[in-house]
Amino acid sequence: GGAAAGLSLAAEEKLSVSMSRDGGLQALEVNGILQLLNSDAAAGKAIVPLVMGPNPGFQFKTHPNIDKQLYASQNALGLRDPSRPFPVGSAVGVLKWRLASSDEALVPLVINCWPTQTGPNAWEVSVEYELATTTYPHLEVHNLTVTIPAPVDSPPGINASAGSANYSRRDNAVTWTVPFIDASSSSGTVELQLTGMTSPDALYPIAVDFSAASTLCSLSIPEVRSAEEGGGTLPFNSSATLQVESYSIS
Repeated sequence: GGAAAGLSLAAEEKLSVSMSRDGGLQALEVNGILQLLNSDAAAGKAIVPLVMGPNPGFQFKTHPNIDKQLYASQNALGLRDPSRPFPVGSAVGVLKWRLASSDEALVPLVINCWPTQTGPNAWEVSVEYELATTTYPHLEVHNLTVTIPAPVDSPPGINASAGSANYSRRDNAVTWTVPFIDASSSSGTVELQLTGMTSPDALYPIAVDFSAASTLCSLSIPEVRSAEEGGGTLPFNSSATLQVESYSIS
């Protein structure tokens, strides 16, 4: 392989969700940043054109050194002084975005919990995930982990339709893990038979974690252009990640 690309662009998002046990959304917040890392002094005079989806509800801010007018008119990121290169060796957050919403359709993956009493202190609990394929048709979720408190007097019966679920006596919880979810496997359930639980309140809070190799904000970088007159395009690479910062159902 040849030399590494001069510019690396990394879109990183953090997601915070709190839902109520009846399935309603209490709060959703997405915080994102586009980091630009320049590793080649000769290729640092760059303009990064962005292709943006509709992104309703998202608010965007550019770094103070970024040309605001160029961004407003062309959705392109360049330095206010185009004769200066991006600094070498330290990542610069060139663009930030934020979404705060109470619209349940924007939650990328919704977890629902359905407890049914089957006898004195005996419960059948169905926990389901659903990928929001209407809002995010191309989203692929990795390493879903759902941790469900299960304060029981004997190990529960567990049956997972996707992934695997295990009970830990030490943690008094069932952990359900699903390695990969996309539109073709957009929902799955785990069924628990619990004995020795007096009230379904004991099932909460449920904690959720997952990641994705894309952002909820629709943003892509088709090319990087040289800021110099007649400079053409520059070699670059780009990546995107979504991480759950916190996601609880209580």
